[in-house]
Amino acid sequence: MAGAALAVLYLAIVEWTGIMPQCLVKQLTGWSCPGCGSQRALHALINGGPARALSYNYFLPVTILFIALCGLHWVLPGNTLIEKTYRKITAPAALYILLGMVTAWTIVRNILRI
Repeated sequence: MAGAALAVLYLAIVEWTGIMPQCLVKQLTGWSCPGCGSQRALHALINGGPARALSYNYFLPVTILFIALCGLHWVLPGNTLIEKTYRKITAPAALYILLGMVTAWTIVRNILRI
């Protein structure tokens, strides 16, 4: 409940001021981290702009899907389909694949400057 309240407060402050925190990795290194653009993407998504959200961070759909599946496991612990899916996506091999995707995304976005 407190997390939801803080999220609403954060979104209200961003909407009111138009100021979003800057990425520390980008400020220090000049490189975009895997999450760069996620704040703007989520803001665009909440305000009904899925195409614009995707343009801010192309990795956002993968992230949202992973978090949603993990959240479903937490909310519906007795569901066998969700349990099986959760076990598959959190298996070491799947997490290594996800790590590889994040690493590849970071390299590609910095080479292509996206």
